[in-house]
Amino acid sequence: MGAEPGQSWIQSALDRYESSLLRYAAGVVGSAAAPDVVQDTFLALCRAEPEKVEGHLGPWLFVVCRNRALELLREGSRLQPLEEQDVTGNPDSEPWRRVERQQSLGRVHHRRRCDDSISGRQSRRLRRRP
Repeated sequence: MGAEPGQSWIQSALDRYESSLLRYAAGVVGSAAAPDVVQDTFLALCRAEPEKVEGHLGPWLFVVCRNRALELLREGSRLQPLEEQDVTGNPDSEPWRRVERQQSLGRVHHRRRCDDSISGRQSRRLRRRP
């Protein structure tokens, strides 16, 4: 099964840039995630119009690769692994308790910010109210 005539430029780009892009991506996201980044890069190339990348294919591929790698890093920073204490059965580690604790701390910090922003007289009035 051969490549379609319009796709031969993608195959030649793959042959020419794949190993360089893999090394580059591995330097940014590590060797485990690099193949996925490069695959996404070539998928973007497949979707691109040839005339838009013509004359600057190499730099275009590296920019797309860098952007995808950075996007993957941002996604990874949002995902946090379970901590050991979360799986030991500690009742305080249950998700609803953590949310409750964070909300309580948020209310305390919000109250302090509000107290700091009002005058002493207003603050005394608020403290007297039940």
